[in-house]
Amino acid sequence: MGKTLGKTLIIGYGNTLRQDDGVGYGMAEAVAEWGLPGVTCRSVHQLTPDLALLLVEVEQVIFIDVFRWQGEPGERPSYRVEPVAVGGTRNPVGHSCNPRSILALGRSLFGATCTATWLLIPGQDFGFGETLSPLTIAAQAEALAYLNAILIPDAPS
Repeated sequence: MGKTLGKTLIIGYGNTLRQDDGVGYGMAEAVAEWGLPGVTCRSVHQLTPDLALLLVEVEQVIFIDVFRWQGEPGERPSYRVEPVAVGGTRNPVGHSCNPRSILALGRSLFGATCTATWLLIPGQDFGFGETLSPLTIAAQAEALAYLNAILIPDAPS
């Protein structure tokens, strides 16, 4: 994937009180601290329909979330990058909201034309707590390096 230019929206989401589930939220906060021109970040606990309006003002949106890692002990998974296809649920509210439904709402209600990507970070610990597992911390560092490479045009690869 080449360098990305233009206006970008980062939406990181997850429950920061359920260990690895909060990685998306924290990553959006970290990218916001970079203070990049043309990059807007939102950290939310869950996706809600009102986020669809934000898609009108950007060329691309990157949704950041966790996925449950169910690999073998000792395996070291990395982040995944997937395109978001339009689609979703009939009633996109609360926990049924997902990137596909937000993108569909943005396009159908507001005429959004942005591209959408899902950046997924592996997680394995979802109990009560505010710390990330070592597996998630390692994948988060790799994913932040990926974001740095695509959001900062002159960054070394």
